[in-house]
Amino acid sequence: MLLQDLAALLPAARILGAADTLITSITQDSRQVQQGALFVAVVGYETDGHRYIADAVSRGAAAVMVEHPVVTSVPQLVVRHTQPLIGHLAAAMYGYPSEHIHITAVTGTKGKTSTCLLLDHLLRCLGYQSALLGSLGGRIAGKVLPATLTTRPPCELQELLHQALTVGERHLVMEVGSHSLVQKRMAGISFDTVIFTNLAHEHLDYHGTMERYLDAKAQLFSWLGSSQSAHPVKGRKVAVLNQEDASSSIIAERIAVPFMTYGITPEADLWADTLLITQGGSRFTLHWEESSWDAYLPLLGRFNVQNALAALSGGLVLGLPLSAMVEALPSFAGVSGRFEPIDRGQPFQVIVDYAHTEDSLRLLLQLAREVTKGRIILVFGCTGDRDRSKRAPMGAVATALADKVILSSDDPHKEDPEAIIAEIVQGIPANQRNWSSQADRTLAVREAITLAQAGDMVILAGKGHEQVMIFGDYSVPYSDQETARQALRNMGY
Repeated sequence: MLLQDLAALLPAARILGAADTLITSITQDSRQVQQGALFVAVVGYETDGHRYIADAVSRGAAAVMVEHPVVTSVPQLVVRHTQPLIGHLAAAMYGYPSEHIHITAVTGTKGKTSTCLLLDHLLRCLGYQSALLGSLGGRIAGKVLPATLTTRPPCELQELLHQALTVGERHLVMEVGSHSLVQKRMAGISFDTVIFTNLAHEHLDYHGTMERYLDAKAQLFSWLGSSQSAHPVKGRKVAVLNQEDASSSIIAERIAVPFMTYGITPEADLWADTLLITQGGSRFTLHWEESSWDAYLPLLGRFNVQNALAALSGGLVLGLPLSAMVEALPSFAGVSGRFEPIDRGQPFQVIVDYAHTEDSLRLLLQLAREVTKGRIILVFGCTGDRDRSKRAPMGAVATALADKVILSSDDPHKEDPEAIIAEIVQGIPANQRNWSSQADRTLAVREAITLAQAGDMVILAGKGHEQVMIFGDYSVPYSDQETARQALRNMGY
């Protein structure tokens, strides 16, 4: 496309320099610039893209999009705010691919990854070509993508949608985080179904208050449009809400499209009861309209049954038969870093889980107590340079529900790991003596596993699927799974 054609798509845009400059790609990352690219300078949360214009031009940028004129040798597209416009330009560049793919977005504090993977599993089991994007990576056009941000930058998103469309994939299931909504990374994408999982205390370092956090989530539902705005090709747009979460009623008041509800309550449209949690999985009775099914999910816990209900609801919206989806649930392989067992034949359990908030840690420990005969030994920490208000409450929950707690590190970033631990300790009652600290997480994991006896459960919480530990502006390889396996190997298992 020509620079002038892109400018015509934007309000109050002006061009400084040659308007007929040919643009072959768009990016906001100067390191990704290729010959002929339009480099978009974004004023972000931590840095200003205008600082990288010279680098982008040296790499072959044909033009730059800026919020104010700069000194450069290439044409400039000047707009008021660059960030909200990137998605629209990228969508145009790739021929508006989301107009031809049914996109189901999953948002919420917890359960996004599991719900996405479950729905993708159901689609593929029932013979649909499905693409997947989320915090564990994804799968586009048959290619596995590495783990990255929960929601990718808009230029990358549009390119991936184009790739999926090219190979005939007509369904995409994707996680959408609150940061990406505030940053307008979803602009230019036509959503069809939005599933809400829940809202819990998280990301307040970014949003400030729970009200603003909910407002960010609610934006996604407003983008569905109104009940009269069904897509001419893809059909009606629908919201799916968690009947058990109080925030759903607030979201319901703000949307203008039909919605259905799910939950472990007869007040929901799709609901479950008679839950039976065993070490192998969860059994429950599923109810929809006038029919019922006995269902089995090879995941533990009430919260995972809720995730399954969310995925099944998404399938119903897409027209998948519920009986066939129930038959497909038992073959689900699970989620990396979500109550993931590490088994080398030891007489105790070792579990890796991503729980990193007060609420998710409480649910994890309550589930562990249901399925463990012995002690619960917990290793966890709190991320640095993030919401500090959750640290003390997590310390209180951990020491109240686990038998032994080892406080450690979880991506300290630029903070002192010992200082983070000290803030966690502030939430622990003075008479509570079931905890210790070891800032080196490798040593903490080894200690926990060494302490375990037959029938115990060791839980390594917070890191989940992650493969690095972040310190300051650098990271080192680290995996709870591999650290646990090595500790077990050292013990002869």
